[in-house]
Amino acid sequence: MTDDADVLNVSYTNWKGRTSVRRVILSTMRFGTSEWHTEPTWLISAFDLDDPAKIWKEFDLSMCNFNHKGLEIK
Repeated sequence: MTDDADVLNVSYTNWKGRTSVRRVILSTMRFGTSEWHTEPTWLISAFDLDDPAKIWKEFDLSMCNFNHKGLEIK
């Protein structure tokens, strides 16, 4: 179980162009590419609490909106 203080809400647009609000726990950041992000970019490794698989993912930082209206840091 995680402390609510570790959870961050972020509006994220994925590689398919779909935008949704995700609840994530941030881990690390790196500059590079991945299977889904083929152009070099800053990638954030985070545990996605809203993915049914409950897995770690890499999110493209340039596609994250931490100031989205209605979002709060819990």
